[in-house]
Amino acid sequence: MMILPAMNTLFRFAGEVLSTVPKLHCLINNAGTLGDYPSVIEGRKPVRTETADGFELVMATNFLGHVTLTEALMKIITSAGSREHPSRCKQTMQT
Repeated sequence: MMILPAMNTLFRFAGEVLSTVPKLHCLINNAGTLGDYPSVIEGRKPVRTETADGFELVMATNFLGHVTLTEALMKIITSAGSREHPSRCKQTMQT
């Protein structure tokens, strides 16, 4: 299991993929959070939450995790593609 905003699990996951998968044709990053969503719904000021690495939770989940994972896997992503059939990286977010 990978917890996206936790950099140690992200790098562990990337290492496992790199050691077992020679080429990656498509990477879909699909994760998202609104952070303290109940407070927003109730009209209260959201509480800032930080990851163990010190990043703000929403930023770490919705952006930093995606970018870091993609960069960590870039070698096997780029080696899988060709001019006729390029590799793909898709970024989505669901909250």
